[in-house]
This record gives sequence, structure tokens and C-alpha cells, in this order.
Amino acid sequence: MSLPHFSPHQLLHIADVFCADYHVDVIDYAALCACAAVTSASIAGVRVHKTSHAAEESLKKSIMKLQPLSGKNDSFAQFAASVYRTFGEYRHQ
Repeated sequence: MSLPHFSPHQLLHIADVFCADYHVDVIDYAALCACAAVTSASIAGVRVHKTSHAAEESLKKSIMKLQPLSGKNDSFAQFAASVYRTFGEYRHQ
């Protein structure tokens, strides 16, 4: 079974929705791309995360550390993780 992952475009869309609601901006697009990349990280074809929960936690940590938004990054991390979890649940229905 494959784990869900976000493309940079998908995470940008999620950020755009969040930014509109909370009046913040994306200030580091490279950081946002890096955050999306952790959800599909692999080495030699082997996924770094064994579970979607582990990938979700890495997504939250990367957003909090890389701070891609002008503010409210902790809230954005929770929001993005929630969308990731829902996306994964939807894919497996």
C-alpha cells in the first residue's frame, strides 16, 4: 500500500487557503516545497516513513522549523497535517 504524499502544488494550495483565512503570506516558497517533499521522502526507492502518521509528524515538524509563512506557522502545521490525514483517509476508502 502506498502512503499519501503532497506535491508542492498541493501544499501551496493548502497554504493559500490558510493564508486567506489568517491574513498571512507565503514568504519562502523553497521552504514550502521542502515541507511537501518530506511526505514522499525516499532513499534508493525505500520510503523514509513507514507509516502515514510518521510522514504527518515530519510534515508538521518541517513546517514549524522552516517557517514558510509570515506568521502562524504552528497553526499552519496543524492545519496541513489535518488535511494530510484526511487526504490519506480519503485515498483508502
